[in-house]
Amino acid sequence: MFDFLSAQASMAVLLGQDGPPNWWRMWPWLAILGVMLLVMILPGRQQAKKRKEMMAGMSKNDRVLTRGGIIGVVMEVRDQEVILKVDESNNTRMHFTKQAIQHVFADKDDIDPSQAGS
Repeated sequence: MFDFLSAQASMAVLLGQDGPPNWWRMWPWLAILGVMLLVMILPGRQQAKKRKEMMAGMSKNDRVLTRGGIIGVVMEVRDQEVILKVDESNNTRMHFTKQAIQHVFADKDDIDPSQAGS
């Protein structure tokens, strides 16, 4: 049996057949790379899509949480700017960029910062 395999291997060397082509040897690595890219890229795209929808749905009288931890009520939404009312007693308003908004709360009465995702 060993003689047969040895003879077959020596014939392959004589005929210039080194086995499968180089690209065939790389397919497991390419498959692993493809899976890694899917695992890293798809969640980021889904998160970006969700954030874009949240920003597009933001309107007057929505309660929001900024990245700095300030909770306020949206008074006006502009192209790149949001005006928040942060204090009812003094009627304090602050201007923020849209990128500063971290979370828009769904329930206007129940504000729990732990609801806000990253």
